[in-house]
Amino acid sequence: IADQALRQIQVICRVVLARAALERCAEAPVIEGIVPQLALRTRVDAQLRLGNYERLREESERLIRYGDEFGYLARGIAHHLTEDYLSAVADYREAIKHFPDDPTLLDNLARAEVAAPPSESVKKLLGKDV
Repeated sequence: IADQALRQIQVICRVVLARAALERCAEAPVIEGIVPQLALRTRVDAQLRLGNYERLREESERLIRYGDEFGYLARGIAHHLTEDYLSAVADYREAIKHFPDDPTLLDNLARAEVAAPPSESVKKLLGKDV
């Protein structure tokens, strides 16, 4: 029993340490002009893992301003996870221009399109409120 308890404590400690490390990464300073994309990608990844979707959206927008197309994917994920499907679709479509062969991105786009409310043209085609 003591060995099992020790293993459980070790697992708990690893989880706590991993979360603390993620939180440090999420707050890591970005030094303008010195590999900002790498630092921002690290922060984006940390925000996603921590479930801070508003911060994920903000950091993704900074990536986009630096010209890093990965920001569209990350922001699309943030929109998707907060159920803003129309914005997710728009960002995923932009990301596909840069990563056309990414199967996960294509899957995310399909899922967001299915979850998004139908457009006016679809409603007219069906002839009813959907």
